[in-house]
Amino acid sequence: APTNRLDFMIRDTAAPLVITRSTLQHVLPESSGWTTVQIDTDWDTIATTPTDQPLEEWATRESLAYILYTSGSTGTPKGVMIAHQAVSLFAEAYRRTFDLGPQDRLLQQAALSFDMSQGEMWTGFLVGATVVAVAPEEGESPEALAALIREQRLSFIGLSPAMLSLVEPGPYPDLKYVMAGGEALPAEVVNTWNLPGRTFANLYGPTETAIACTEYRLEHTHWSSAPPIGRPQVNRQVYVVDQWQNLVPRGVPGELLIGGDPAGLAEGYLNQPELSAEKFIADPFDPDRTVYRSGDLVRWNADGQIEYLGRIDNQVKLRGLRIELGEIEAALRSHPGVRTAVVVMRPDARGENRLVGYLTSEDTEPTVDELRRRLTELLPEYMVPTAYVVLDELPIRAGWKIDYRALPDPVDAGSAAAEYVAPRTPTEEGVAGIYADVLTLGQVGAEDSFFAIGGNSLQAMRVVSQLRKKFGVKVNIRLLYGNAAVSALAAAIDEKLAAAAGR
Repeated sequence: APTNRLDFMIRDTAAPLVITRSTLQHVLPESSGWTTVQIDTDWDTIATTPTDQPLEEWATRESLAYILYTSGSTGTPKGVMIAHQAVSLFAEAYRRTFDLGPQDRLLQQAALSFDMSQGEMWTGFLVGATVVAVAPEEGESPEALAALIREQRLSFIGLSPAMLSLVEPGPYPDLKYVMAGGEALPAEVVNTWNLPGRTFANLYGPTETAIACTEYRLEHTHWSSAPPIGRPQVNRQVYVVDQWQNLVPRGVPGELLIGGDPAGLAEGYLNQPELSAEKFIADPFDPDRTVYRSGDLVRWNADGQIEYLGRIDNQVKLRGLRIELGEIEAALRSHPGVRTAVVVMRPDARGENRLVGYLTSEDTEPTVDELRRRLTELLPEYMVPTAYVVLDELPIRAGWKIDYRALPDPVDAGSAAAEYVAPRTPTEEGVAGIYADVLTLGQVGAEDSFFAIGGNSLQAMRVVSQLRKKFGVKVNIRLLYGNAAVSALAAAIDEKLAAAAGR
């Protein structure tokens, strides 16, 4: 996360201690009273702590297990407060879903900022299973992840549908359980991964409901459409209601309210009582209980399963991560050269969703590089749009509301000011060709940068795979992130090739 965002989270939580590594110390903000522990260099100090004196037990079921920040529509991230009892409730349901036990080996690939990581770790620990944490270099390519699944003899993997679409579905002799979550699950992903002998579950749940609250175990059949998100897990209660909080019949879309055991919901949003009161309301059918207003549009199908239809508000999901478009818009408007701005999610030429920023400028029009630099200082990488369109005015429809349907497709995702420079070496031609193939572009120049011309982190994994196959040297994703321009990356690859030839 950017330093500014880390500073906000540390101050918002009033955290007295930050655990980090020496290699990440430089990205931390200046201390406002908190101290750090570097787990890779401070072990000698940690080892002096007496081990024969048990620590005082002060935590209860109601104590917070973690605070996880999600995107905020007002421009400020929301700290979701989850107690130990909520994590425990999910872990018990998860154990039942997959019949997990000490014999199992669980993949832990999700980032700690994605709450499924908490579900996997604590469920694994509670049942005595082995949790295999993935180092960044091990999970940076589909091939590396597939090799890890085989080598570590994993029996469980939980990946987003986007990741599942990149990784080969088998063979994995030890794999018994597959979980997909975080975004819509395409039928083609189900058909390739839902093989005989495996239990494949589709899970759904906002961060505010402690990781997941509904599930659907998929039948071993051919799927022609996305599967439902299923029915409530144990101790959960859900309602599908209209705008007046009335239950709607099967087949009729409505908002999903999530309740049941009060222990399964978040304690609210940290330091945001008004937003907490807006989202966590009295159960309209049991006033003594609380429900969370998900903002998700769903419906009951004829089989009594819940189908996910989309969002009611201005929130989207991209590559499994929940994004408030309003937060990106607020960050865009903070640039001195931007007068007004809106952000939408729309597919690129390849059909993959991406964030597009539309803006009107003040006297001096900002460049794409300036906009990206500004947003990278304020937002996580996954929230930075990969395409920008500068308009004289935003299109307005009746009622003085923005006409989103009239927003034009971006001509390209790169900087219009950048001049095309043809690749000059065979390696540059190879890198440029791979960029063009992955991003579905007509041409890519020697000075074009992967992320400036529309690339995202998921597409970066495809680039890494193709580079390794084409040049026969290991190109890790960190090399791509550090040398995203075609010429710079080509030079790094040539250096690797020369080193390999000199051995």
